[in-house]
Amino acid sequence: MARASTLHPRAPAGTALRGVSLILALLTAVAVPGRADEAQAEPAPATAQQILPPPGLELYQNPPYIAWPASGPGRYRLTLSDGAGKALRTVDTQENNYIAPQPLAAGDYCWRVTPQGGTAGASTCFRIAADSPKLEDFAQGGLLRSGLRRPFLFDGGDSRAGRGQAWAIKEVEVAYRRLDKVSAVRMKRAATLESGAASLDAYQEVERWSNRLLYGAMLHYHTGQAEYLADIREVLAELGDDDDFSPSYRQSPRAARQRLWTLAYVYDVTGGDLPAPERERLRRRIEAGITDAQRSINLDSYRLRPTNAIHFDGVGTMLAAAALIAPESPLARETLERHLRWFVYAGHPYGAQDGGYFGSGAYQQWSLMTALPAWDAIRIVTRFDPYQHIWLRNVPRFFAYALPPGAPESLFGDGHETAVNPVYALAAMDRVRSPYSAWYAAQFKPSDRKAAVVLANSVQIAADARGDFPAKANAALFPDTGIAALHQAAGGNGVSIYLKADPRGSAINHAHADQGAFLIHANDKILAGSSGAYDWYGSPHWKNWYRNTVAHNAITFDGGQGQPLGRAAPGVRFIDFKTGANDTAAADLTGAYGGALKRHVRAWAYLRPNLLLVRDQLASATARRWEWNLHSTTGWRAARDGYQQMGEGARSLCVRQVGGPASDFIQDDDQRWPLERGKRDAVPWHARFVARAPSTTADYLFVLDIGCRSLPAATLEQGRLTIDRYRIEVGADGLLSMG
Repeated sequence: MARASTLHPRAPAGTALRGVSLILALLTAVAVPGRADEAQAEPAPATAQQILPPPGLELYQNPPYIAWPASGPGRYRLTLSDGAGKALRTVDTQENNYIAPQPLAAGDYCWRVTPQGGTAGASTCFRIAADSPKLEDFAQGGLLRSGLRRPFLFDGGDSRAGRGQAWAIKEVEVAYRRLDKVSAVRMKRAATLESGAASLDAYQEVERWSNRLLYGAMLHYHTGQAEYLADIREVLAELGDDDDFSPSYRQSPRAARQRLWTLAYVYDVTGGDLPAPERERLRRRIEAGITDAQRSINLDSYRLRPTNAIHFDGVGTMLAAAALIAPESPLARETLERHLRWFVYAGHPYGAQDGGYFGSGAYQQWSLMTALPAWDAIRIVTRFDPYQHIWLRNVPRFFAYALPPGAPESLFGDGHETAVNPVYALAAMDRVRSPYSAWYAAQFKPSDRKAAVVLANSVQIAADARGDFPAKANAALFPDTGIAALHQAAGGNGVSIYLKADPRGSAINHAHADQGAFLIHANDKILAGSSGAYDWYGSPHWKNWYRNTVAHNAITFDGGQGQPLGRAAPGVRFIDFKTGANDTAAADLTGAYGGALKRHVRAWAYLRPNLLLVRDQLASATARRWEWNLHSTTGWRAARDGYQQMGEGARSLCVRQVGGPASDFIQDDDQRWPLERGKRDAVPWHARFVARAPSTTADYLFVLDIGCRSLPAATLEQGRLTIDRYRIEVGADGLLSMG
């Protein structure tokens, strides 16, 4: 039963601030929890098509991928200059991107583009570092690496022995023997049911068909037992001689990707043991899948506006399959020559330059697992190394700060309520070498990895593990992702606070209307989090609660109104970030509210180890009844001029309003939009401070005590907050700064 209460606290001190206004995942496309995910895969144009590289970025890949928005085919003239403004080269192109044929010398560069018949755009600058890694081997003339031997994915067989894989072989054998046999006819029929509530259940049929081949190929390679090869031949024979590569990519992108990768994997790992006619028939099936993907995606058009993440995965799988059959296939070699270099340099359309991901920490993990097999094949077979891309180079640092081991939820967006999955994280850490990936890997045993992931190919488990956190700073800002991570001690499991201000958009696709939201974890437990859970894409719960501002620790008004769904958020960005003994941050969130507000600046100050200050400076042309939302795992009781969670010790949180409109504290656990498919809300309590009277301006200030250690007295006078031993400047600009 829903319980609700309204409490009337004393008017807060300083109320008026005067003068202030799934291996299955690694080997194939992931079966994500949303049931119609593939139907909604592309963000709004204003959000997805950014200028790349972002202005002022110090790059870690050389040459860079330079790109600009385009609405269709055209001609452009790009001028590249050095930092002093001297023109270095001028390039005419019909595409809206440019990749230099050779690396650039270290230094500062600027570029601008002039459309045919138009005026030159603004100049954008970046920096190349002396140690910027390169995405390709420039000393190699051919596209394919020299000396390749099959199976390519296992270094020509050199990686079979001495890898300590006995435990993984046993686990995969058990999983293999539990698989029911799915006929080719049943697989194809299921793959066409890619709509509405039937899509995920149907896709699982395709997975089972695929896993029989994938597991069998792995076990054949690692054990040499003839029974596995015999089973593979039986499954392939069921496809028939006149197989037309069904399901097609147009029918079901996810199922088509899964099937194409599976066949290419089998071709590489076991193809040498197949009779010549069967091997030739398998190659033709793979070529048919490559042709089908190119036709369905319309690659020439996609390259002008590469914003669709589903198509990115489709192109990656297509190119990986082409790489695995390239020595025997002119069609595959032609495909690689036309598209591979562009694909590797462009990278994932949702991958942020600082290592994060557009909209969702959960989807970052799932998307990495989807793409890793393709990147593995490309890295092994060709002269290109996708893991040197700036996004992937920075993924380990982002995970270390923002998705650390043991984190009880995956930040923001769809799937945020899922804990960080070590299988997903470690798969990335084993492929991208950095001090952060070495530290991350050291937090786990080798057997914490998925057994089938370990057996999949020749990627080695990270051997350069380190126990100490590789950076001194306990907080980090990821401006391109729009995330700030503040820790009591980075690398520990004490207090962690996460803040969001994403400059790339708001509430589009798997992102939520949660700009300015914050999360609080302590000892790997959620104290303040986002409400709801991901039952399926487009469900009533998803539409009416889960994605909306009111379900997050953010500002709403007039009965739960907040940030509009499906729009870009112009101007949203972090405008302050300082870290040291204590941390301060601030974000301009005005653009996230679709014109409803004239100003919203939210500022935070983290006073280690246990105090968080949150300030909201608000203005509207229309008088609003403001609401300050806070979602928690338990209910609240009145305590010490504030409110305390009904938890104990480190699992409790206390909150006190220090400044802003006189407000009523209201709480409930009413599930107005119930979850489906047995999902559970890990953060079921909804509290809000609701202004008693409408106003056109407000300046809220709250103190949160993590662990309810003291909730010390706070005094706000003449723009200065005195709390415990701290003096905090409460500036007219909406910021908080250490006195």
